[in-house]
Amino acid sequence: TFNLSIVEEFFNVVTSNDVKPVDGTVDLEAGRTERLKLFEESLLYTTEREFFDEHFCRYPVIRINFKEVSASSLGTFYKKLAASLHSTLDRWLRQLEGADLDTRAKASHQRVVEYHDSMELHLEKTAQHWELQESDAENIFVRLSNLLHDVYMSQYVVLFDEYDKPLKAIRGQPWEKAAAEMYTSLVNKIFKDNNDLKCGLLVGVYKLPLVDIGSGANCVHFLPLTVHGYHSGLNDDRGQPAVLHNSLVDMFAHDGTEVRLLVEAARGRYRRISYYSTEVIMTTLTKWYDGYAFGGTGGKFNPYAVAMFLRELEHGNVNFATQDYWQDTEN
Repeated sequence: TFNLSIVEEFFNVVTSNDVKPVDGTVDLEAGRTERLKLFEESLLYTTEREFFDEHFCRYPVIRINFKEVSASSLGTFYKKLAASLHSTLDRWLRQLEGADLDTRAKASHQRVVEYHDSMELHLEKTAQHWELQESDAENIFVRLSNLLHDVYMSQYVVLFDEYDKPLKAIRGQPWEKAAAEMYTSLVNKIFKDNNDLKCGLLVGVYKLPLVDIGSGANCVHFLPLTVHGYHSGLNDDRGQPAVLHNSLVDMFAHDGTEVRLLVEAARGRYRRISYYSTEVIMTTLTKWYDGYAFGGTGGKFNPYAVAMFLRELEHGNVNFATQDYWQDTEN
């Protein structure tokens, strides 16, 4: 989820909600310049400049999270999927508030606002799950897809967090087949023969190849987090099992070098943090927050916990700043 946020910041267009108006005027280019500060010293910016300039702030991003999907009944499953996509639609409508739209885009925006409001009332009828149709989730996505096309006249990027959660939720249920067919249809709608889709990134805990559930998403490329050499389950052009070597093992969380850079930057900026030496802070952070290991590579620090520690250190002391931040997020 943390890394998806970075991907979203890179690809996503700047909207009027991202920029503070000056004398009643919204300068989207100023918002782009501000967001560029997040990436100016990144390897992507310094070594892949052509790619960076081509894609930075170029596409609207549809970010879907199925974390809350549960399944006590088939109706509940439909409802949870629809509610998750409705939240995505709601976020985009808020981002487009106050945007300078042409006549066509304004009309499209108004239609989607009306649909959003009626669907919101529909979802609030929690005791009447049977009123929800299996196509409701698809319809919400189609409305959002059409809106973004009308507003930006460009392709979009889809970030799909916890894509495996719905399939795990329905496993072993008597209505599993019906739910799986509905979910497959939704994935089809998003990823198959969708000319408005630039690319998509799906993140999950368990490897559930979409090609195996008949989604039609046949161009799926698996990027594992746990191993360096990974058998994809597919064959290469010689008919041999394909092994992927571009694992994401080294791409998640912070290592000790990165945390030290953060600490040194914080000491240079914040007076109270500068009271403590880099070594004292590093020793404390290592004791508390380096317990992660990916693909056999240990010594990884929790980025959220490190950031919260440094924030609290500016307002207190080392003993006060050492807390179990990640547990409190319930993630």
